[in-house]
Amino acid sequence: MYPEQRAFPRVAIYWPVRVQRPGAPVLIETLTKDLSLGGVRCLSPDVLPVSTVVDIELTVAKGQEPLAVRGRSVWFRTLPKSDQFEVGLIFQGLSPINKRRLSACIERLQARADSSEKHPIQASY
Repeated sequence: MYPEQRAFPRVAIYWPVRVQRPGAPVLIETLTKDLSLGGVRCLSPDVLPVSTVVDIELTVAKGQEPLAVRGRSVWFRTLPKSDQFEVGLIFQGLSPINKRRLSACIERLQARADSSEKHPIQASY
């Protein structure tokens, strides 16, 4: 098996995230599983087929406005013995200010992860 070749390192994190297809009435409120500058892996009760465009809202720091960005699904899979799916979403058109906010958030999370036992971090900003 070959090691993963990723453009951005990921940090395991269970944080609330909101995902919605533009113009759709259904808002998916779920949890992330990991996060990077390139995108997010999250849970979903609905299938988001590859190339589905979505709006993503993620709180990256307590007391700040959520990071809102357009994204696109790049993969999904059914979770065994579950009615949930895992979905890989890439960020599209991340503004420079949101990129800095997300980068600072990931750096904080990585520092916390490096000093812990490598367990996913729970939602505490």
